[in-house]
Amino acid sequence: MRSPLRSFAALVALASAAVPGCDCGLEPLATQPGRVVGVVCDPESGTPVDRGDVVLDVDGVEVNARVNRDGTFTMDRVPPGDASVRLPDERTLEVVVVAGETTQLTDTACR
Repeated sequence: MRSPLRSFAALVALASAAVPGCDCGLEPLATQPGRVVGVVCDPESGTPVDRGDVVLDVDGVEVNARVNRDGTFTMDRVPPGDASVRLPDERTLEVVVVAGETTQLTDTACR
């Protein structure tokens, strides 16, 4: 059986999403950050790189991530919008970060 408190919390969440201007302590979906994950590869060999930094820019806000030993990286709390991603070898890729979702960055150099 659902507790009355839990039912009330669900009702407040639903009302705040449906009522513009409600200051109910919940973050609107459009302002929620997104997440970007991907693999970075060497353009010559097509294999994942094992070091370096990835820098993402959304409207002048930069988010940085270190590339792991397997070429993967993860960026949390990324502002939503059109973004440029600079890879360790200075190539730039474009990606759209969606609020509240995980975006997969595809490096075309990976084979």
